[in-house]
Amino acid sequence: MTAGFSVSVIICSYNGASRVRSTLEALAKCKVDFPVEIILVDNESNDGTADVARQVWDEVGNPNFVFRALREPQLGLTFARRRGVRAARGDLIVFCDDDNWLASDYLKVAVEVMRNPAIGAVGGQCEPVIEGTVPNFLYSHGGGYALGIQAVTPGDVTESRGYLWGAGLTARRGDLLTLYDCPGFPVLLDRRERQLSAGGDSEICAGLILLDRRLVYDDRLYLRHFVPAYRLTSDYLLQLVTGFGDSHERLWYYAVLRDLRSHSCIGNVARNGLRWLRWMADDTRKQRYRFAFLGAARLPAAMTETERVYYRIYRHLLSKTRLRAHAAG
Repeated sequence: MTAGFSVSVIICSYNGASRVRSTLEALAKCKVDFPVEIILVDNESNDGTADVARQVWDEVGNPNFVFRALREPQLGLTFARRRGVRAARGDLIVFCDDDNWLASDYLKVAVEVMRNPAIGAVGGQCEPVIEGTVPNFLYSHGGGYALGIQAVTPGDVTESRGYLWGAGLTARRGDLLTLYDCPGFPVLLDRRERQLSAGGDSEICAGLILLDRRLVYDDRLYLRHFVPAYRLTSDYLLQLVTGFGDSHERLWYYAVLRDLRSHSCIGNVARNGLRWLRWMADDTRKQRYRFAFLGAARLPAAMTETERVYYRIYRHLLSKTRLRAHAAG
């Protein structure tokens, strides 16, 4: 049984009027025994996405589900997700892109997995639905499009992978609200119109890990992911790879902060001081170990403006986990 939980499915869409029908049709077929609401967040579209979505839901929608359409005027997937989470009423959040078609048991399985309080987020596998011819590069770069499997075997991927795709990502609303209440979070803006900045889902996962939550892959969670022809060009792939590269340079801050949590302050100061000296010729490593050194020594005044943003997020989340541990004790 999965009763006792409620779910909010958040669909963030920019100019998705031509895509949203299939997404809503799939959601309407989901079989559940708990309350579900569907929230369409129109991210300043100019093609009437919200009106089309309301009309489609009136035609095909599940009468047992609540449907709402909201508007987020600030362009960017990050802002749309935050708007949806803050407006949601469900215990669990399922992020469903406007080109994702969830299997009929997706919500039920997600709730079953999330009954484990240690799990912060769960994701599944995505079958590609390709418009036109499949380009050769898709076989080696499918992961960048959130296609295929996320791990060889189901289970905990917190240490081995460290992130889950945003397509179908399920997390607790309380945890997401804690992240969004952090000063400076999120740092990454993610997709804006067709600007392929990326990494917003990875940043959410990084934040959940700092909250002592685990990430899980479950291959029972199955969705179909439609990929239009315009995304299957070499130019688009290059922009996509560049966007992931840029976000990776920012996400290593979270890796440093995560490491800080697992070692004593004095040990970190000594360890990272030696590393900094050893890697002085490597600017990237030097920057990383310098940040770890300053974080362990609690010296935000000596940090750069960017470093202070991440450190502020870290300290805020650290206080939340300590309060939760104290309450449990």
